[in-house]
Amino acid sequence: MLTAGEQSAAHAAVWGAGSLNGTTWEQTDTGGLLVTLVMCASVPLYRPMRQMELGDDSARASGVHVEPVRLALVLTGVGPTAAVSAFAGPIAFVALAAPRIARHLTGASAAAPFTSALVGALLLSAADHTGQNLLPVGLVTVVLGGGYLLHLIDRQTRLSARRA
Repeated sequence: MLTAGEQSAAHAAVWGAGSLNGTTWEQTDTGGLLVTLVMCASVPLYRPMRQMELGDDSARASGVHVEPVRLALVLTGVGPTAAVSAFAGPIAFVALAAPRIARHLTGASAAAPFTSALVGALLLSAADHTGQNLLPVGLVTVVLGGGYLLHLIDRQTRLSARRA
């Protein structure tokens, strides 16, 4: 950014905060297609993933090929995240808060990837709607996500104090 032109540095700064400002629906076609393909590819990984939650040995005993499944899970998680981050920038806290909120809403012991993705999309849409004319969406998600994480820390601290 030190050697870039003024306009390039400004674009890099906006990308660094994360922004959907100026994005059109035509620009989202590729990302939407990628996310759809990855979601379809991740469906068969749901059962092995749940079995791997019990530990590698238990998963192997139930017939799961742990290493290939782990690689496929990483690719289906990191690939779309990298594509979306390259497009919109690192919009903070959505990836941290979405699975926790999804787990809380469903009452499950672990949030399913589809539910987490849906909650993340809704969070990002709400943050974008809120900040369309005021702030970059990244700043809105930092404020909302930071508040949510502070709430989680406070709740965990209170639970720990009750147990002690």
